[in-house]
Amino acid sequence: MMAALAIVSILTLAGFSMIRSSRSHARQAATDLLESMIEQARVTAITSRSQVILAIVEPRNFTAHDTQYRLGIVKVESWPEDGVITGTLLNRWKNLETGVVLIGGEVNGLQNLLDSKPIEIECSNIKIKRMMVHAIAFNSRGGLQYPPGSAPLVVCITEGSHRNGRPVPDHRANANTATKNEIKICRVSSRCYRLN
Repeated sequence: MMAALAIVSILTLAGFSMIRSSRSHARQAATDLLESMIEQARVTAITSRSQVILAIVEPRNFTAHDTQYRLGIVKVESWPEDGVITGTLLNRWKNLETGVVLIGGEVNGLQNLLDSKPIEIECSNIKIKRMMVHAIAFNSRGGLQYPPGSAPLVVCITEGSHRNGRPVPDHRANANTATKNEIKICRVSSRCYRLN
């Protein structure tokens, strides 16, 4: 009986270790995907000489009823002062893996994208015509147009889940903060850099 309990406890510990490792890999994969999508949106804005949005859709704003964030690149057709921004989705939605959330909060005094007001976009070429998104908008020269301001932006990616429509980061044992990756997006060049 003691041997069976020892084997079960060893397997349980190994299972928890594997789950923690896979979530860490999911966070890293999400960071890589977000960085590449930021660069792709910036290059698309420059080459098409138009305004382009990297749209980040929170799970509660998407009709799939799952817990995954969606990323899409939208070429802007009109950007009114107030109202709905119209455009065309240039690629299929890319999903961040389950178990990864984007969280708000300033980082070293820099504005977090998730703290900015979401905008409403309408794309005629997709099933869901209108939705609220967090947007990183690039002008035709590749500079950041939205959110407004002069300081760089930050996006924080961490392991966690969605509860009641809100992201809830996972905290490591004996730690008050979640392990997270932070991406800084410069305002003029729109290049992104990892802060950690």
